[in-house]
Amino acid sequence: MVDVLKAQKQFFKLFIGDDMKRYPYGKSYPVQDFEKSTREFLEQQGSPTGLLCGSKAKRALSDAKHLEEEFDDTELYSLKGDRRYAWIWPEDLAFSYNEKERSFRIQFYLPKGSYATTFLEEIGKKSLKARKK
Repeated sequence: MVDVLKAQKQFFKLFIGDDMKRYPYGKSYPVQDFEKSTREFLEQQGSPTGLLCGSKAKRALSDAKHLEEEFDDTELYSLKGDRRYAWIWPEDLAFSYNEKERSFRIQFYLPKGSYATTFLEEIGKKSLKARKK
């Protein structure tokens, strides 16, 4: 498995059994062929998904299943559950800086179901959650 992961040139590694989904909208399918799935990922045609726990959520298979099991909370099975893209590509990025006000503005579009807060925390490298006083 280590050799297969090393062979993947992209930062975000894929595993056999990952639940991939056509990007930005489409059906899901398990990773079975690394070469095909990696090509689709690099061409922004497919992206792996992450588990939102619940009884009806599709589970990863094979190698990916073993990684995902640690995060699969059976106490949340009363919820429906779902899967969301684990990797997204923002579109329509625009930036502006107002020197007088010392403010930076970023505009972007994310696919439905993406978390803008998570995207902003990642590019800002800090949490946007309110601090407890």
